[in-house]
Amino acid sequence: MQIFLALFIVIFASFVWYHLTFRGVRIPKVKHRVYLTGMEFLILGVILGEQFTGLIDESTLKGLEPLSALLLGWIGLLFGFQFEITNILRFPVEFFWMAVLESMVTFVVVGLGMVICLPYFITFSDAALYVSALAVASAAACTAQTRLALIKPDKTPSSRKVLDLLGYISSIDGVAVLLLFGIAFIVKPISAEGAAWAAGAGKDILLNLSAGCGLLLLYLLFLARRASENELIAIIAGMAVLSSGAAAAISFSPLLINFFIGVFLVNFSIEKERIFNILISIEKPIYLLLLVFLGAVLRLNAVTLIVLSLILIVLRFAGKTLGGYAIARFSPRFGYCPSNFGFGLMDFGGLGMAIIFDFHRGFHFEGVSGVVGAVLIAAVVNNMLCHPLMNRMFKAIS
Repeated sequence: MQIFLALFIVIFASFVWYHLTFRGVRIPKVKHRVYLTGMEFLILGVILGEQFTGLIDESTLKGLEPLSALLLGWIGLLFGFQFEITNILRFPVEFFWMAVLESMVTFVVVGLGMVICLPYFITFSDAALYVSALAVASAAACTAQTRLALIKPDKTPSSRKVLDLLGYISSIDGVAVLLLFGIAFIVKPISAEGAAWAAGAGKDILLNLSAGCGLLLLYLLFLARRASENELIAIIAGMAVLSSGAAAAISFSPLLINFFIGVFLVNFSIEKERIFNILISIEKPIYLLLLVFLGAVLRLNAVTLIVLSLILIVLRFAGKTLGGYAIARFSPRFGYCPSNFGFGLMDFGGLGMAIIFDFHRGFHFEGVSGVVGAVLIAAVVNNMLCHPLMNRMFKAIS
């Protein structure tokens, strides 16, 4: 009964109340830093979680795991649909490589920092430490576009160019780190040494590839003929459930396997426009549901968690700043960008939230909750800071 009550509440909150979020309602500007970005649903998740009302406890989360896998799968499909080759080729290749450069700089800075700092706060095995650092760095490297919609830069050519570049980078900079995050699921069953581990990893890779190819084949069969709108909705929803469930069954990432399916569909399916419209129609409720689940797993029970989150904030700030500086100063094409260009890339992305939730769902060693909690606290604080930082960046444009 508790599972059904929790399911009803989170779905009601996300699908009914989301019209108050991401909209241009007239509220004080200071509240934009939390409101209009969905972070209030993270707070709702905390209230529903085990530390407060207890409505969404560990057993309830386990019972709702099929729904959580579906959320990740839907987000993966949506992110994959951003990688249509014809659209990417409309931009100079330097745009793509600068997006990868920025995300990789942040990934390296945060990843190395977490490898050094995490053992002082949480007891890990070597494998758990590297997997945790990999997940945190992957989540931190992603950027959201939410704040860009709230910014009104000066109507100068340089400001418009910077805004366009920020939009491009924030939509595509997660691809490299998402692929790197997939390594965590490949090395997940580390229980043997040398050749035995290599054989196990090879078997898992083969299994994952086979599952992905099989799901793609099913998609192609279902989409071989033009379907009506209702039929197409049923096909996409059913295949999202199937692919996410299959990924969970083989202990792989629903986010990653559906990302590859999304990339394939957007480049090879004649129904790509209609499929994208179906996926995007419930993007916001899906994201808000994800935030509720993330809030439910947050544990505010240690001072060390606060300290770790502050370290993560500093590391991510350093990574984004260095990455933005590299774009602004090491490429003549982007000479119009200010040296603090990285200030415009501070918004914690929805993909980053999905990555850290996928990490919590897929790994169950001791310390996972602490890592996830640190990332969530860092994301909330970062959300409060990114708006003034972005305004400062635009003021620096000559």
